Amino acid sequence: MDEFFRSAPQIIEAAAKNPLGLTALVILSFSVLALLFFRDATELTRVVIYVLTGVAILTLVTVVFVMTTIQTELSDFRETLGPAKTPVSDSQTAELSKDELLANQKALQTQLEEMKRKMEEKETAIVNSGVSRSAKIITNLSGVWHDRNTGGSYTFSQSGSDIAFEEHSTAFGMDVVSATGSGTISGHKVELNYTTLFNTNGKASMLLSPNNEIMSGSSHDLTSGAMIQITLSR
Repeated sequence: MDEFFRSAPQIIEAAAKNPLGLTALVILSFSVLALLFFRDATELTRVVIYVLTGVAILTLVTVVFVMTTIQTELSDFRETLGPAKTPVSDSQTAELSKDELLANQKALQTQLEEMKRKMEEKETAIVNSGVSRSAKIITNLSGVWHDRNTGGSYTFSQSGSDIAFEEHSTAFGMDVVSATGSGTISGHKVELNYTTLFNTNGKASMLLSPNNEIMSGSSHDLTSGAMIQITLSR
């Protein structure tokens, strides 16, 4: 036991480098404390403490395992993105007159309303069919998300796993709808298709953070071939 306490600093330092190692240290510490505090307790007391400690340890291990898995998945996903390519230049705005921009924006808004209408129809059909929904919890993305790098914002609407969104940017000194799109969410993965104000189309693959407050990934403009890395928060 004396050797254990003398080696404690090295053990803690080594365990802190890995979440699972830290979990093992916590479990070991609980075991030692339980032995010291309850060795003279009645058999019933020891059984109760053993059960409660076991439940607490099982919960801790499960949480750490899930968090580690999600963080590893997020890290691997970011590595597959590679370095960001040059984004579509803002100079494209100059290629559109103000009237053309407003006309394109109106077309995007009409497209968005059609996406929302289809989502509502799908939701109504599911309700009317009487088919029971999956018990799987789906993260709600509805609301405004911000891109702190560009200053743009994204407003998401959601029905079940289906998503529709609009991107807001600044052009000619005014706020415009610069892109609209739709997609799906499955677990922490978000897949989107979009159309921009410049009549280009693209795809975006995003991954939610463990706390569901950050989306990061990349968008690929299928017209120009440009790829942009994106991080959104709400």
